[in-house]
Amino acid sequence: MQRGDVPASAAVRGPDAHLIGRLTGREHLVLALLLQRMSNHQIGRAMGISIHEVKRHVSNVLVEFNCSDRMEVALVAQRLGLDSSYHAIFVKKDRPQ
Repeated sequence: MQRGDVPASAAVRGPDAHLIGRLTGREHLVLALLLQRMSNHQIGRAMGISIHEVKRHVSNVLVEFNCSDRMEVALVAQRLGLDSSYHAIFVKKDRPQ
């Protein structure tokens, strides 16, 4: 998935809906895991990537959403209507079969 690719099933609404389209596939997955209240270490284990890479993706999500912390990202995501189905879309999509 390239930057800006969002599955049709990830219905996003609100004035900030354009924000979600600016994320890469990995950033979408990191966001989904952040919304599940996972720590960087938990995200790294779930995705099979280094903590350094997780921090880079989290930082990119913060920048794209113009947020200063995870709580603010969660509030923006809530405003966008992202919920547990968003998590299911990206976790399922990124996992090998």
